[in-house]
Amino acid sequence: MTYTPTLAKNFHRVQARIATLRTTAPSVRLIVASKGRDVAAIEALYAQGQREFGENFTTELENKSQLLQHLDIKWIYIGVLQSNKIARLVRCCDEIQSLASRKHARYVERYAAQYGKHAYPVYLAVNIDNEAQKRGFSAAEVVAAAQEIAHNCPHLQVEGLMAVPASIYCDRDQQHPPPAYHELRRLASCCGHGKLSLGMSADLALALHAGTDCVRIGRDVFASN
Repeated sequence: MTYTPTLAKNFHRVQARIATLRTTAPSVRLIVASKGRDVAAIEALYAQGQREFGENFTTELENKSQLLQHLDIKWIYIGVLQSNKIARLVRCCDEIQSLASRKHARYVERYAAQYGKHAYPVYLAVNIDNEAQKRGFSAAEVVAAAQEIAHNCPHLQVEGLMAVPASIYCDRDQQHPPPAYHELRRLASCCGHGKLSLGMSADLALALHAGTDCVRIGRDVFASN
């Protein structure tokens, strides 16, 4: 069941926290991570003014975009890409923030061209801590990869980088980002349009103090109390 008053309260609390903590960017883009949340919850947040929602699974994104096609929602894919589902994703979502390989860039380019999508926005996923369980470009290769993709994929628009740093950094109240966060800000500035998508509920303060342009918040928006 969706508790609209609680959702609205949580949503505005997150907005206020972002406004209070941001230090460098004049505005910070908020994507609500809506994986596993029902359509009614998304409609309730839409009524509060939210327009961008991030999803992790192809079929769930397809279903929600179909059910809510009457709303001007921008759907962003933030999950792990799978080669056999990229065509479906490009067809139904507006942006991919988890492009983790040159091969997948070629696939996204192919289907963006096929569906007549020009300047299709993508962020390159960077595995800043070289964690074995995570996909993404290494810090050492990501700038060159961004340049190659921008050159070889004319239908794609490289916006910048997306990252999920190691959980050891997460501290809701910490105001001094670790070196990895500063390095992500530096690397992002060298990729495409120079944007950085960094920060979730657990590390929002760190990401904002590091100068992120975009945050992806789920838990703090959908908390039950």
